[in-house]
Amino acid sequence: AFDTVDASLDIMAGALGSARFDAGRMHKALRDGFLDATELADYLAARGVPFRQAHHVAGRLVAAAAARGVTLSDLTLDELRAEHASFAQDVYQALEPVTAIERRDLPGGPAKAQVLAELARWRSELAGRAGAETKS
Repeated sequence: AFDTVDASLDIMAGALGSARFDAGRMHKALRDGFLDATELADYLAARGVPFRQAHHVAGRLVAAAAARGVTLSDLTLDELRAEHASFAQDVYQALEPVTAIERRDLPGGPAKAQVLAELARWRSELAGRAGAETKS
């Protein structure tokens, strides 16, 4: 088992080391598929709407957008308000992927500060292990 994991880590390191990412394509993929539906429900819940109700509103809006072949951000404010009066212009900022990510600034969360802190922690951990191996 150790040999398999060790070999897998070497392969993964090589794969990630040479990987190239298309940020534009990744950003577009975030908008497709309604990954931001939870943001709509959270947006309403933050305005005092019970989450169960907010979840149903978001579901109806996803269905409407899917039927028209558009994203949630493509729906007009009037269309959003037709489902619930609590929507305001700032809902579009809430639907931005960066806003959604940064809103989750907590241990283990995806916010940039959390990711950078975890990377620094692992770099320190790995440097400590490398130093211990050279002493052996």
